Amino acid sequence: MGLLFKIIIIGILIYYLIKIVFKTFRPSLTRFFFKFLEKQFNKFFINGDNKEGEILVNKKNNTNKKDYSGKGEYIDYEEVKD
Repeated sequence: MGLLFKIIIIGILIYYLIKIVFKTFRPSLTRFFFKFLEKQFNKFFINGDNKEGEILVNKKNNTNKKDYSGKGEYIDYEEVKD
């Protein structure tokens, strides 16, 4: 019975310790996060390397294409109207 009581007390203490630590550091972590987002926004939208009127297109490669070579031949079906 004493071991179970110790485990419960240690668990409660760890819970409150973590809660206090997060309450203490949450404002500084939030400030850091928003500064990071501001830097990223400035990097991509305000300080861009594009000249005025220039259009930048980033294409994403489609890597999900399947290779069907060697799996039989392709049959083009036509609709038959009755």
